[in-house]
Amino acid sequence: MKTFLRLQYEKPDELPSEFGHDIRTPESFVEEFVTEFSQEGDTVLGPFAGFGTTMKVTEELDRVPYGVEYEEDRVSFIRDRIEHGENVVHGTIFDLPAYDLPTADLCLTSPPYMAEEGETNPFQNYTGKGSYGEYLTDFRRAFATVKECLASDAHLLVDISNLKNDGNVTTLVWDAGRILSDQYHFEGEIVIG
Repeated sequence: MKTFLRLQYEKPDELPSEFGHDIRTPESFVEEFVTEFSQEGDTVLGPFAGFGTTMKVTEELDRVPYGVEYEEDRVSFIRDRIEHGENVVHGTIFDLPAYDLPTADLCLTSPPYMAEEGETNPFQNYTGKGSYGEYLTDFRRAFATVKECLASDAHLLVDISNLKNDGNVTTLVWDAGRILSDQYHFEGEIVIG
Protein backbone atom coordinates (compact mmCIF):
# COMPACT_ATOMS: atom_id res chain seq x y z
CA MET A 1 0.00 0.00 0.00
CA LYS A 2 1.28 3.44 -0.91
CA THR A 3 1.72 5.90 1.94
CA PHE A 4 1.52 9.11 -0.10
CA LEU A 5 -0.47 10.05 -3.20
CA ARG A 6 -0.71 13.27 -5.12
CA LEU A 7 -4.09 13.77 -6.83
CA GLN A 8 -5.67 16.54 -8.88
CA TYR A 9 -7.95 18.72 -6.76
CA GLU A 10 -10.62 19.45 -9.34
CA LYS A 11 -14.39 19.50 -9.16
CA PRO A 12 -15.74 19.41 -12.72
CA ASP A 13 -19.26 20.58 -11.88
CA GLU A 14 -20.40 23.60 -9.88
CA LEU A 15 -22.16 23.23 -6.57
CA PRO A 16 -25.37 25.31 -6.49
CA SER A 17 -24.91 28.51 -4.47
CA GLU A 18 -27.62 27.60 -1.93
CA PHE A 19 -25.26 25.01 -0.46
CA GLY A 20 -22.61 27.60 0.41
CA HIS A 21 -19.00 26.47 0.84
CA ASP A 22 -17.95 23.63 -1.47
CA ILE A 23 -16.62 20.89 0.81
CA ARG A 24 -16.95 18.04 -1.67
CA THR A 25 -14.30 15.39 -2.07
CA PRO A 26 -12.57 15.66 -5.47
CA GLU A 27 -13.67 13.07 -8.01
CA SER A 28 -10.04 12.00 -8.57
CA PHE A 29 -9.88 10.89 -4.92
CA VAL A 30 -13.00 8.75 -5.24
CA GLU A 31 -11.90 7.29 -8.58
CA GLU A 32 -8.48 6.32 -7.19
CA PHE A 33 -9.83 4.39 -4.22
CA VAL A 34 -12.98 2.90 -5.72
CA THR A 35 -10.87 1.52 -8.58
CA GLU A 36 -8.21 0.13 -6.25
CA PHE A 37 -10.50 -1.41 -3.62
CA SER A 38 -13.47 -2.71 -5.63
CA GLN A 39 -14.42 -4.48 -8.83
CA GLU A 40 -17.06 -3.71 -11.45
CA GLY A 41 -20.49 -4.70 -10.13
CA ASP A 42 -19.48 -4.30 -6.46
CA THR A 43 -21.68 -2.41 -4.04
CA VAL A 44 -20.14 0.77 -2.59
CA LEU A 45 -21.59 2.43 0.50
CA GLY A 46 -21.36 6.12 1.39
CA PRO A 47 -23.00 6.47 4.84
CA PHE A 48 -22.32 10.23 4.86
CA ALA A 49 -23.36 10.85 1.25
CA GLY A 50 -22.90 14.62 1.37
CA PHE A 51 -23.29 15.93 -2.16
CA GLY A 52 -23.06 12.49 -3.80
CA THR A 53 -19.58 12.62 -5.31
CA THR A 54 -18.78 9.06 -4.21
CA MET A 55 -22.11 7.82 -5.54
CA LYS A 56 -21.67 9.62 -8.89
CA VAL A 57 -18.12 8.40 -9.50
CA THR A 58 -18.94 4.89 -8.28
CA GLU A 59 -21.76 4.66 -10.80
CA GLU A 60 -19.48 5.93 -13.59
CA LEU A 61 -17.01 3.15 -12.68
CA ASP A 62 -19.73 0.47 -13.09
CA ARG A 63 -20.15 -0.18 -9.38
CA VAL A 64 -23.47 0.08 -7.55
CA PRO A 65 -23.61 3.04 -5.15
CA TYR A 66 -25.73 3.33 -2.02
CA GLY A 67 -25.73 6.27 0.33
CA VAL A 68 -27.35 7.82 3.37
CA GLU A 69 -27.65 11.57 3.84
CA TYR A 70 -29.28 13.49 6.69
CA GLU A 71 -30.01 16.75 4.88
CA GLU A 72 -33.05 16.47 2.62
CA ASP A 73 -31.92 19.15 0.14
CA ARG A 74 -28.67 17.24 -0.40
CA VAL A 75 -30.61 14.01 -0.99
CA SER A 76 -32.57 15.76 -3.78
CA PHE A 77 -29.32 17.11 -5.24
CA ILE A 78 -27.76 13.62 -5.24
CA ARG A 79 -30.82 12.05 -6.85
CA ASP A 80 -30.49 14.50 -9.74
CA ARG A 81 -26.76 13.67 -10.15
CA ILE A 82 -26.97 9.87 -10.44
CA GLU A 83 -28.83 7.37 -12.57
CA HIS A 84 -30.16 5.34 -9.62
CA GLY A 85 -31.43 8.12 -7.37
CA GLU A 86 -33.44 5.61 -5.36
CA ASN A 87 -30.14 4.32 -3.96
CA VAL A 88 -29.71 7.35 -1.68
CA VAL A 89 -31.69 7.30 1.55
CA HIS A 90 -32.73 10.36 3.53
CA GLY A 91 -31.73 9.35 7.06
CA THR A 92 -28.96 8.91 9.59
CA ILE A 93 -26.03 6.56 9.88
CA PHE A 94 -27.34 5.31 13.21
CA ASP A 95 -30.37 3.78 11.46
CA LEU A 96 -28.30 2.26 8.64
CA PRO A 97 -29.31 -1.39 9.26
CA ALA A 98 -33.01 -0.44 9.13
CA TYR A 99 -32.73 0.80 5.51
CA ASP A 100 -32.33 -2.75 4.20
CA LEU A 101 -29.50 -1.86 1.83
CA PRO A 102 -27.47 -4.64 0.21
CA THR A 103 -24.28 -5.74 1.91
CA ALA A 104 -21.46 -3.46 0.77
CA ASP A 105 -18.17 -4.60 -0.73
CA LEU A 106 -16.55 -1.23 -0.01
CA CYS A 107 -17.34 1.73 2.21
CA LEU A 108 -15.73 5.03 1.21
CA THR A 109 -16.75 7.96 3.36
CA SER A 110 -15.79 11.21 5.00
CA PRO A 111 -17.56 11.66 8.33
CA PRO A 112 -18.37 15.08 9.77
CA TYR A 113 -15.45 16.64 11.64
CA MET A 114 -15.36 18.23 15.10
CA ALA A 115 -12.55 20.20 16.72
CA GLU A 116 -11.73 19.61 20.38
CA GLU A 117 -12.90 23.12 21.25
CA GLY A 118 -16.18 22.65 19.32
CA GLU A 119 -19.48 22.89 21.14
CA THR A 120 -21.98 21.47 18.66
CA ASN A 121 -22.22 17.81 17.78
CA PRO A 122 -21.90 17.08 14.05
CA PHE A 123 -23.64 13.74 14.52
CA GLN A 124 -26.73 15.74 15.53
CA ASN A 125 -26.44 17.83 12.34
CA TYR A 126 -24.61 20.54 14.30
CA THR A 127 -27.75 21.38 16.29
CA GLY A 128 -27.11 19.75 19.67
CA LYS A 129 -24.56 20.78 22.27
CA GLY A 130 -21.75 18.35 22.66
CA SER A 131 -18.15 17.83 23.58
CA TYR A 132 -15.32 16.29 21.59
CA GLY A 133 -15.51 13.24 23.86
CA GLU A 134 -19.20 12.80 23.00
CA TYR A 135 -18.34 13.22 19.33
CA LEU A 136 -15.79 10.40 19.57
CA THR A 137 -18.38 8.19 21.30
CA ASP A 138 -20.80 8.86 18.42
CA PHE A 139 -17.99 8.24 15.92
CA ARG A 140 -17.39 4.81 17.48
CA ARG A 141 -21.11 4.00 17.39
CA ALA A 142 -21.44 5.20 13.78
CA PHE A 143 -18.68 2.95 12.49
CA ALA A 144 -19.90 -0.02 14.54
CA THR A 145 -23.16 0.44 12.65
CA VAL A 146 -21.33 0.58 9.31
CA LYS A 147 -19.56 -2.69 10.12
CA GLU A 148 -22.93 -4.45 10.35
CA CYS A 149 -23.55 -3.55 6.68
CA LEU A 150 -20.24 -4.67 5.18
CA ALA A 151 -19.22 -7.97 3.63
CA SER A 152 -16.65 -9.88 5.69
CA ASP A 153 -13.90 -9.07 3.16
CA ALA A 154 -14.95 -5.46 2.54
CA HIS A 155 -12.64 -2.49 2.94
CA LEU A 156 -13.52 0.64 4.90
CA LEU A 157 -11.81 3.81 3.66
CA VAL A 158 -12.23 6.93 5.78
CA ASP A 159 -11.26 10.35 4.44
CA ILE A 160 -10.41 12.44 7.50
CA SER A 161 -8.01 15.20 8.52
CA ASN A 162 -6.46 16.64 11.63
CA LEU A 163 -7.78 20.13 12.34
CA LYS A 164 -5.93 23.32 13.12
CA ASN A 165 -7.96 26.25 14.48
CA ASP A 166 -6.54 29.37 16.11
CA GLY A 167 -3.31 27.61 17.05
CA ASN A 168 -5.08 24.55 18.48
CA VAL A 169 -4.59 21.17 16.83
CA THR A 170 -7.22 18.45 17.04
CA THR A 171 -5.62 15.09 16.25
CA LEU A 172 -8.83 13.80 14.68
CA VAL A 173 -7.03 11.37 12.36
CA TRP A 174 -5.21 9.73 15.25
CA ASP A 175 -8.28 9.63 17.50
CA ALA A 176 -10.41 8.19 14.69
CA GLY A 177 -7.66 5.71 13.82
CA ARG A 178 -7.58 4.37 17.38
CA ILE A 179 -11.36 3.95 17.39
CA LEU A 180 -11.47 2.29 13.98
CA SER A 181 -8.57 -0.03 14.87
CA ASP A 182 -10.66 -1.39 17.74
CA GLN A 183 -13.39 -2.42 15.29
CA TYR A 184 -11.57 -3.12 12.02
CA HIS A 185 -8.27 -4.56 10.81
CA PHE A 186 -6.01 -1.54 10.21
CA GLU A 187 -4.04 -1.85 6.96
CA GLY A 188 -2.48 1.59 6.88
CA GLU A 189 -2.91 5.24 6.09
CA ILE A 190 -2.36 7.20 2.91
CA VAL A 191 -1.56 10.90 3.00
CA ILE A 192 -3.09 12.77 0.06
CA GLY A 193 -1.48 15.84 -1.44
